[in-house]
Amino acid sequence: MSLFSFTKKTNEELSIILEIGSGSIGGAIIKLSNKEQPEIYYSIRKQISLDNAISSENLNRQMIKVLNIVCENLQKDGLKHLDFIHDGSKKINNLHFVLSSPWIVSQTKTAFYKKELPFKVTDSLMKEIIQTQEDVVDKIAVEQFAQLNPNSIGIVFEKKIVQVKLNGYKITNPINKIAPTIDLAMVISVAPQSFLQTIEKEVSKYFNYSKPTYNSFTLASFSMLSDLYPEKEDYMFLDLSSEISEISLIRDGVLIGETSFPIGRNNFVRKIAAASNVSVEEAFSLLRSYHSNHLDQANIKLVEDSLDVSMQEWKSGLHQSLDILARSAYIPRTIFKITNDDFGIYFANKLRGETFSQLGFTNEPFKVVMLDSKVFNKHCKISKQTQTDSFMYLNTLFLNKIFNLK
Repeated sequence: MSLFSFTKKTNEELSIILEIGSGSIGGAIIKLSNKEQPEIYYSIRKQISLDNAISSENLNRQMIKVLNIVCENLQKDGLKHLDFIHDGSKKINNLHFVLSSPWIVSQTKTAFYKKELPFKVTDSLMKEIIQTQEDVVDKIAVEQFAQLNPNSIGIVFEKKIVQVKLNGYKITNPINKIAPTIDLAMVISVAPQSFLQTIEKEVSKYFNYSKPTYNSFTLASFSMLSDLYPEKEDYMFLDLSSEISEISLIRDGVLIGETSFPIGRNNFVRKIAAASNVSVEEAFSLLRSYHSNHLDQANIKLVEDSLDVSMQEWKSGLHQSLDILARSAYIPRTIFKITNDDFGIYFANKLRGETFSQLGFTNEPFKVVMLDSKVFNKHCKISKQTQTDSFMYLNTLFLNKIFNLK
């Protein structure tokens, strides 16, 4: 499936985004533009069930249920909100999916081309190299996906060149340059065919777009961090989602490694629920009240003790993940962390004090950069009375970048 499914150049485009993650599904109506900043007109996010027992079958059922809730909300309230803003004169043009683990697998693959004598890089040569390498990478990606999902057929839905080097030096436009070698780095994303068919079927109940686009949150986050922080070429990106934590390692401006462990935000909430003998929904409320300073001393201690236990478990998982990454590459000290709420701030503050010197690192603590609305609203507008969502800010900026490259 192509990253670009549009043929007519326009100045603006109204679109729907559906972002499917491990623990939540977000939806938004956005405006993409090549004349001004993109804008989020309407946004909604719903959590996938916080059941104490998680299984792949249950997660899939809950995902479908929540996807329908989000789509119904966009169809009724979202479009009504859009009609109010534009007096009914605007039409939704396209539908974009942004997908995350565990529904998909994204990896970076590299390709190397060399000749004995320097050669001129032409359009036809680049197309030949890219096609040859894409065929190889597609096969490898699908085979690796089959090992993780033996009962599923893997479909490559995204392949994007993120870096080109000539003779070892990065270059944005290699055409007509002379060099003896070409290095390419590509992000490849694979999804189960059945999963893509399922979400298209469910969404078609509400919106009829025959050719939705598919992108990974891995590529979206990597691409936007490169644009927002071009001076940073070595860093880690941390996505603390509801059920898992994913760490992406970027070196020399290329995504070179990813790992994850099955401890996410919901683990913290479940610990509070168990300690206080309440439901996970009530535990979520306790956590929100804790961050807003609306708890008595007894409940403050209960929440803090539970958070401390969960934090130690999470740090152990991070320790093991960094140990794996450190075997093949130096671990940068800068971590970018995207967040929507006060829990993300609490989490970043805890992480800032870590050094992991036991892994052979220096005693220099991590520098944690928060990616929140304060960062994104400098680059993306949001309509009044619209729910602020850092993930949707990032997705909108990424899709606007694609729109402007068409």
